[in-house]
Amino acid sequence: MSEALDLRGLARFMTDNSLRLVTVESCTAGLMAALIGDLSGSGQWFEGALVTYSPDVKRDVAGVSHLTIERYGLTSEEVAREMAEGALSRTDAQIAVANTGLAEAPPDGEGPPAGTQCFAWAIRDSASGLPRVFSETTRFDGERNEIRHAAARYGLARIEQYHRRARSEAASATSTTSTTSASRETAAADAKQRAQQSRIIAELGVSREFDAAEEVAHRIDFLRDYLLKANQHAYVLGISGGVDSTTAGRLAQLACERARQQGHAARFYAVRLPYGAQADEADAQRALAFIRADEILTVNVKPASDAMLASLREAKVAFKDDAHADFVLGNI
Repeated sequence: MSEALDLRGLARFMTDNSLRLVTVESCTAGLMAALIGDLSGSGQWFEGALVTYSPDVKRDVAGVSHLTIERYGLTSEEVAREMAEGALSRTDAQIAVANTGLAEAPPDGEGPPAGTQCFAWAIRDSASGLPRVFSETTRFDGERNEIRHAAARYGLARIEQYHRRARSEAASATSTTSTTSASRETAAADAKQRAQQSRIIAELGVSREFDAAEEVAHRIDFLRDYLLKANQHAYVLGISGGVDSTTAGRLAQLACERARQQGHAARFYAVRLPYGAQADEADAQRALAFIRADEILTVNVKPASDAMLASLREAKVAFKDDAHADFVLGNI
């Protein structure tokens, strides 16, 4: 597939509409920027280029989430979309075009075929500041560099089409929405919040989607890897029965089990430190049943805590009132 590219026509379109462009390129490795740079006067509308060849640079420079890369692969529209959004959020451009793909078959023969190219175009909405993102995947035939040059021309040639589409969608949304002044203010506030969320997502390199199962697996792997790298053999955590300690305890237990599967001796110790018979003991026991710790250690701290409080009293430590003394007892 090829796409006719009229660079002078693109330049007129950009300048006539007071638009600026940024490219973020992987497989094309700056070829889109080079084509633009060949054109006299391109500085009036070309913001710059990000060449993000490696996965690390895609994450660190373009803001692509490592979860997106792991889930969809480098040659994917999902990665291209985050590249375009990241480039737009880092510059004052109104349009970003992104490319990622394969110019030749991968060494292991797995994945998309050679010539597969993924593109994304992010168009900043003039009213809300939020991007409208479009993407597509196509395949080019030819030798390695023929594919890369064809992909560069294709990415630039589709800019005007997707800008028109974004403008049409924005106009349609405006014409079909009738709001009061209050609701318009609410919509503006929502748009501002979404814009802020987009900037945070781009800066932190996280995914817009939250996959609970994937996040659990990521945290278990993190805890397991810490044990292995630090050559440690245990996690110890006090269990109160609340959500935080219950969740952390279960993750730590699963991390120890994963470490043992890799031949590393590791155990999780769940510790209960009740003050006598506590009112929330039933919650704590349910938490322990859920965690299924390798070992549970229970120590009644009431005798020791009472003795320490008594020692304070004997030393003539003054408490404001009973509530103050109870606070001190609870924090001994």
